Amino acid sequence: MEQKIKILFFLNTSFIGGAENNVLDLAAFMDSERYEPCIAALEPGGPLLQYAQQKNIKTFDPKLSYYFFPGYLFRITRFLIKQKFDIIFLFGLKLRLILLPLSCLIRVPVRIAAIVGIDAWKNNIHLSIERILSKFTSFWVANSYVAKKRAINQERLPTKRVFVIYQGLVLTNGKTKNGSNIRYKRSSKFKIAVLANIQPGKGHSFFIEAIYPLLQDNDDIEIEFIGKDYSNGKIEAEIANFGLQDVIKLTGYLVNARNYISKFDLMILPSFAESFPTSIIESMLEKIPVISTKVGGIPELIKHGKTGWLISPGNEEELRSAILFLKDNPSKRLELAENAYNYANQRFDIKLVAKKYELLFEKFLDI
Repeated sequence: MEQKIKILFFLNTSFIGGAENNVLDLAAFMDSERYEPCIAALEPGGPLLQYAQQKNIKTFDPKLSYYFFPGYLFRITRFLIKQKFDIIFLFGLKLRLILLPLSCLIRVPVRIAAIVGIDAWKNNIHLSIERILSKFTSFWVANSYVAKKRAINQERLPTKRVFVIYQGLVLTNGKTKNGSNIRYKRSSKFKIAVLANIQPGKGHSFFIEAIYPLLQDNDDIEIEFIGKDYSNGKIEAEIANFGLQDVIKLTGYLVNARNYISKFDLMILPSFAESFPTSIIESMLEKIPVISTKVGGIPELIKHGKTGWLISPGNEEELRSAILFLKDNPSKRLELAENAYNYANQRFDIKLVAKKYELLFEKFLDI
């Protein structure tokens, strides 16, 4: 029997976001006859490894919370030497700083760095570190063309070794349990979801300020913020300051948010910075029309007026006008949802995405 290719997906955090969900799906849908994936997370506290185990994916926990740096570095080194991985796929600068030189030293054949964000926070020191680490990197995979362009320009990465592979999701048949096509089963309320963890850059505060005047004349709107709240109570306080406790619900993180959003009329992502948000793809595949901002890789996902609606970041009037237009035009919402569903089905099937990764891996393994 041919020996399987062993690949380690190593992430900075065990908390769940778009990148972490994408890794879980990718590992689960790789060819099990040829690949043996394993998932590890440096920082503990989240459910990533538990979810991986539920999918029968091998895991590794360096137990960062229990040991000082030399201790967990020793545990990682011992694990890598014992397992003899063919590929190590790293997510996050902190992790690359530790693992790229180490995996090169112990001769892991293929060492991949993920580019999953615009990384506007990086200063000259960070960029210099990235350029040094590039010497230990076999190639890079970006989740959007805008992220690739940013990395090449700022970090001076070799263009021919930076590849773009869009993230994939598990497809559904776009039907309800009774087999009919999803249509807008509407209550008396117009339901809006903001599907994103509450953290800087996602635009929740802007959204609250923008939506407030609209709610004065439209008492049939209900809103839910779906995602983990990292604001330490700030967003909840802002909702209370505007007196919107009965309108905006903090739903929190949901394991199966994609299933949950099927009851909504509209999904809004008011971000100021993004690379390639999973929440938009999830909404597309659930036939929920999307309003989002013209930032990062979002225009690679949304064609304005065809597969969604784009607004300028931070423009309150544009956001209110877009909401009112789509609220008052259910036929346009349906058109956007159907177009987006077809678009997403053709491009973001996790099975096709996994195959693209496999072909890339095998190219660099020279098999």
